Amino acid sequence: MNWLPMFGAWQFAAAGLAGAVGTVLLHLLNRRRHQVLHWGAMAFLQQAVKKNRRVIQVRDAILLTLRTLAVLMFGLALARPHFAGSDTLAGPQPIHAIIVIDNSLSMAYRALDGSLLNQAKQSARELIERLPEGSSISLLAACGADSDAARDPMLDMQDALAAIEQIEIVDSTANIGAIFDRVRKAAAFETNQPLRIILLTDQQAATWASVPSAEDVRGLPQLQFVDVAPRQRDNTWVAEIGVQDGFAEARTASTILVHVERNGGNSVRHAEVSLLVHEQLVGTRTVLLQAGHSSQTVTFEHAFNTNATSGLVYVPIKAVITPDRLTIDDVRYALLPVVPRLPIVFVDQCGASEEDVRRGRIGETRTLRRLLDSDRDDDLREVVLGQRHVKLDELETEAIDDARLVVVAGVERPENKVVMLRRFVEEGGQLLIAAGGAFSARQWNDQAWLDGNGILPAPLTGRTLGATPDETQGELSPRLLSFESLQQSSWLRLPDVSDETLRDLYAEPLFFKTVEVNASQDFASSYRTVARLESPGGPPLFVERNIGKGRAMFFASGISSPWNTLPISNAVALLDRLAREMICSTIADHNTTTQNGIQIELPIVARNAKVMLQRPDLGVAEPLTPDYFDRERFGVTIPAVYRRGIYGVAALPVEEGSLRATADPTWNTEIAVNGDATESDLTTVDDASVAALSQYVAVSVAHSGEEVSLVDTQTVAHGLWWWFTLVVLALLLAETLILATAHRQRRTLREPEWVT
Repeated sequence: MNWLPMFGAWQFAAAGLAGAVGTVLLHLLNRRRHQVLHWGAMAFLQQAVKKNRRVIQVRDAILLTLRTLAVLMFGLALARPHFAGSDTLAGPQPIHAIIVIDNSLSMAYRALDGSLLNQAKQSARELIERLPEGSSISLLAACGADSDAARDPMLDMQDALAAIEQIEIVDSTANIGAIFDRVRKAAAFETNQPLRIILLTDQQAATWASVPSAEDVRGLPQLQFVDVAPRQRDNTWVAEIGVQDGFAEARTASTILVHVERNGGNSVRHAEVSLLVHEQLVGTRTVLLQAGHSSQTVTFEHAFNTNATSGLVYVPIKAVITPDRLTIDDVRYALLPVVPRLPIVFVDQCGASEEDVRRGRIGETRTLRRLLDSDRDDDLREVVLGQRHVKLDELETEAIDDARLVVVAGVERPENKVVMLRRFVEEGGQLLIAAGGAFSARQWNDQAWLDGNGILPAPLTGRTLGATPDETQGELSPRLLSFESLQQSSWLRLPDVSDETLRDLYAEPLFFKTVEVNASQDFASSYRTVARLESPGGPPLFVERNIGKGRAMFFASGISSPWNTLPISNAVALLDRLAREMICSTIADHNTTTQNGIQIELPIVARNAKVMLQRPDLGVAEPLTPDYFDRERFGVTIPAVYRRGIYGVAALPVEEGSLRATADPTWNTEIAVNGDATESDLTTVDDASVAALSQYVAVSVAHSGEEVSLVDTQTVAHGLWWWFTLVVLALLLAETLILATAHRQRRTLREPEWVT
């Protein structure tokens, strides 16, 4: 038992204390102060008064004490003091019951007697029906659009029972800290009733990902968790779906990766994984998942056919596994970006017009071009890449309007293309500049650095390090790529390849000649070094810098020339990875997780249109109201995005003189929404997390089928206000008796005996 009392309304206790202190102060300020007069005739009276002075002082002190205690006890009675005890009252008293129902994804798990959410609802109904007459009820959902809304407590039991039926599963993760925050808001409503907090949940570890602190439970009384989950749960889910490299190329076989996980169970499980594109089955694979925690990645090969000749399209796909007891996470959706052709412009010293392999005229970008089109048929290469290979003097604005990456390699100097390329990068494009060929470090630094206002990511010293085998007759001094300097570069890593294998791979190429980057402290903060030679502190090989919305990167060696042996080594794959990563960084991600709302900016052509939203699995579209997000951004907000699937937003033009929208949209987009994959892991929270919470507040845990106890709030101590009231009456009665006795004594002293 906690021997420190708690108050239902501490303000009254403070007022009572202030009143008691005020009574003492008034007594001290208004004490009788007699004026001393020397009068011989009154000398004989002093002897009579001296005998009764001590009695009068004691009486006054008693009266002051009684009055002070009466004021203090009256304030305490109004404050409703109580202790956390265990002895029940003879009769039930109304309470303020705060009931939290966990409606996260994991609560959709089907046990033998129904879903866990239905069990939690049934426990909540039984609890409400047992509440004392006159109790207040605050019903909270752990997740969803309404979970943050603060509502007045319900006084009608039927309203509370109806509210329970409105709670539905939300494809989201519950957070224990956010739950306690909502509980504190509900407890802030003044009901003048003791609090009782019950959380009906499955005690999932993901809910307790962040251990609550003392601040999270500040001011809360005892918490009771009701665990409705079975002792053991087994779940398999689609954790991730995507395409290798982040985007797909039309009419080219793309690798789609589906990652499946399992947690729980006692035996091996065989499951079928299916891939659907545009709701059409592409293929099915069988996976074998061990008991406990296991995972497996399944690959599918598929060539996307699109009618678009330019631009970017998003293709809806989904992966489905054999259903289990938790079916919501057995499917996962994605929108894959598909480009009809690689959005790259290659610029080198030859261009397509002058390149002749048989005569030895090879453009510096040839190695990268061959890497990127190696999977294409011969009749498609010319369509996809042939028209995108130009000389520097052939490069015009129209050539890069729809490009996402421009590769400039082996060019002696940038000439008058710096302004055009700078604007391209500032608007979000990616620029890769490589040395090699006739590259002049001095001229590039003079024309393309421009004190940081050009297109070079870093200044150059104008010198080169080393020499090619053709340029020297002496001993060669090649440098190796520093593997340690690559650790932070995701594009230099290959799927399912260990660090040891990568170390051996990147040790293959020899770098004979490189351009020296100015690494002085004056410029070091203006760029980022991605890779170095020889050691983590060696000469920079790859450097990059953000310019506006885009990025410029410099490769200090050649791509196809004899500056290095990279083109003839297996490590040449890093150039392919780099180009694809730079393209992927320019593509907007149309995949997100469930949340309270998603903001979508509208283009200018859709600002005066009627915007409609199509939710997954719902036939009727709903209108959205466009508005400004801030001073510059204008768009619509999709509310309550808590169901996984494909959401479509379309802008329909409105006919002049009519409010009716036409059938064909002027603009449309789609968003793929999925729940957080961590919510599918049904591992139960460990005892240590609950014990950590019990350091700050009393915690009890009950299990499904056990009766939720209301004892902790129905305590004898909650009736202390009645005893304080009796004490006040007793004090007032004692004061009356003392005053009556004093009055009788004064009459006896004042009246002569012959009068009576």
